[in-house]
Amino acid sequence: MTKRIALILFSCVFGTPALADYEAGLAAAKSGDFEAARSEWGKLAEQGDARSQYQYGMLIARGLGGPGDYALAADWFQRAAEQGDVDAQFALGLMHDRGQGVAQDGERAVKWYAAAAQGGNADAQYNLAIAYLTGDGVAQNEAEGAKWFAAAAAQGYESAFVNLGVLHSIGKGVPLNKVEAYKWFEIAVRRGVPGADQAQRRLKAELSEDQISTAESQATEWLDAQFE
Repeated sequence: MTKRIALILFSCVFGTPALADYEAGLAAAKSGDFEAARSEWGKLAEQGDARSQYQYGMLIARGLGGPGDYALAADWFQRAAEQGDVDAQFALGLMHDRGQGVAQDGERAVKWYAAAAQGGNADAQYNLAIAYLTGDGVAQNEAEGAKWFAAAAAQGYESAFVNLGVLHSIGKGVPLNKVEAYKWFEIAVRRGVPGADQAQRRLKAELSEDQISTAESQATEWLDAQFE
């Protein structure tokens, strides 16, 4: 299964009583002083701050500011994930998916991807879509796969554009609609997604000029609304 594997480090800051200490860790991390960041976030993580637990886990997973330890990182992700931190939920799902620091377990991966996807994490939405389409860790459900690709695409997740184009072009999980497929390929091409132009060229031969014009107009409308 090909999945996005990036974990987001140094994510959004939310207001808490420990904001100043959290921001001190953030500033240290951004300056490259990961040892100081570990110290700041580690103290807050021990106190139960979910954001800090996630960030502390990321530093441990990547071996920044100290030794790397996937098992310990997974433990911190678990703590944050159970408090509803969507980045930690995605990270924990990914670790179960890859067997890093925890037993490889597709069902647990899907559980945490689903939690993060429901919370709006686009990486998790994309990976959950793939799981549903392939039946990896969950009963295969092409409509659910298409739904989660659409959710990720709505957040500008570019790999989802091509996948939606493919699904619409063959009627997998969605009704067969080659104009809609061309629209998604056009969006992907304009956003510079690798391979999108080849898929678009193959489909173009099957469409009339009017259909292509309609799809291009729809792509323009979608992009204008998305990136205005």
